[in-house]
Amino acid sequence: MKICEEKNIKDFKFWAGARDFAKRLTDDEWELLEDYFNDYYPDGLSSTELNDCFWFGAETLLEVIAVDEDEFWDR
Repeated sequence: MKICEEKNIKDFKFWAGARDFAKRLTDDEWELLEDYFNDYYPDGLSSTELNDCFWFGAETLLEVIAVDEDEFWDR
């Protein structure tokens, strides 16, 4: 069974390493990432795909929000 829902990316419940990344984001950064995902994934992502973007694709997301990696992880 496939269940699809539309929700604000900030309200998604991340797990594992993705949760560590997500909890450091500011409101402005969430907005930038929301726009990024809407533009590059217009058909959406599965829960696992979204979580993996935050867990394993952190470098790309840091480029999107224009924040230095060391600065980000030191928050």
